[in-house]
Amino acid sequence: MRESRWWCHRRGILLIAAMISLSSCANGLGEKDLLGSWGGEHALLTLTESGGSMEYDCATGTVAADWAVTSDGQFSATGSFLAGHGGPIGWQEDTTSRPASYRGSIHGSVMQFTVTLTDSAQVLGNYLLRQGSNGSVFKCL
Repeated sequence: MRESRWWCHRRGILLIAAMISLSSCANGLGEKDLLGSWGGEHALLTLTESGGSMEYDCATGTVAADWAVTSDGQFSATGSFLAGHGGPIGWQEDTTSRPASYRGSIHGSVMQFTVTLTDSAQVLGNYLLRQGSNGSVFKCL
């Protein structure tokens, strides 16, 4: 019984990985083609096979490994957002990240997306990034 559950779980993971790869390839972009840095004004996204990291002006975020691109270039992903500020972090300051969603599109080397906090539906911003760019992010001091 235990071995059967393990096999079903493993088969499910393999199926999800295959779907992500196929949906990326259908857009003419292989999953590996999307990896690396995407930069623009006020944001830098670094995508890896295991997810990604976001840098904003005075904030950071993560992208979970569930990101996928459809055949028409649309994508969505879950992740997190952590607001920052200038100066040191106070010893009683809340440094808990908040759940976020990333939704947008990729066409060639251009990515457009919106970041929304999922616990409040607050839209944090719209971003336009170019593949291979380091972006222009201002650090809070």
